[in-house]
Amino acid sequence: MSPNSSQPKLYNLIAKHPNPREVYVKKLIERGDVDAAMADEMDKNFRNQLQDRLNEVKQKPLPYKPQKIEEEWEKMHKAKPEDFDQSPETGIKQAVYDKVAKALTTIPEGLSH
Repeated sequence: MSPNSSQPKLYNLIAKHPNPREVYVKKLIERGDVDAAMADEMDKNFRNQLQDRLNEVKQKPLPYKPQKIEEEWEKMHKAKPEDFDQSPETGIKQAVYDKVAKALTTIPEGLSH
């Protein structure tokens, strides 16, 4: 379900509202900083620049560099039945258990309850 169908009134208001570029251009024209023809020319030049960059990337895609998390996942392997023939050692020493248990059950000094 799209937000447009779940919130039609809100999205209708948003659709009717001028975009920030239009608001800014209108303000610049009202102040006399630019005229409408110059604003149109600037918009056209900007859109052409975007299209040129897109065409450039389509012709010569940027090299893909995997993120660190992807590299970590690549090191993982799917479990095989023989992986379950023997359980790994997961026990901890009693001293470590006692330390964790004490930390979990002790109220820090200065903390009122």
